[in-house]
Amino acid sequence: MLSDQLHSYYGFAFENGQISVYSPLSSVQPDLAAIHNIFNQDITVTLQSSNQIDAFYKNGDFQSAGEAEAFFNGYAEVTANNFQPQGDNIEINQVWTVQTASKKFAKIWIRDSQIKTGTLSDYIELTIKYQYQPDGTKTFPD
Repeated sequence: MLSDQLHSYYGFAFENGQISVYSPLSSVQPDLAAIHNIFNQDITVTLQSSNQIDAFYKNGDFQSAGEAEAFFNGYAEVTANNFQPQGDNIEINQVWTVQTASKKFAKIWIRDSQIKTGTLSDYIELTIKYQYQPDGTKTFPD
């Protein structure tokens, strides 16, 4: 039998703003995990939620960091209704809305994406800017 360490992954929890190691069997799960797939030379990155709820809505792809930042800063209220179970084809300068399992919202801006080499396997490291709305309303405070 393989140890739990071999079946662990990193995830991010908006509530405490921390990246932690999780086991698929843990009672506490992250709001967000980035998964990468490599097919030949093509690398795709997917965002997943801990419980496969409809959690992700892509607000847009932007040509530059300035455009993405302007949208992110001006994005004040969640109006999306058609969330998906995962965020596909994650790229730099996208803005996403995330709905957590506890029905709270966050907006994220993908600022950077890098493949890293780990002890047991390679992994994806995303740099994001986010704003979390902990009270469950759809309006982000200024």
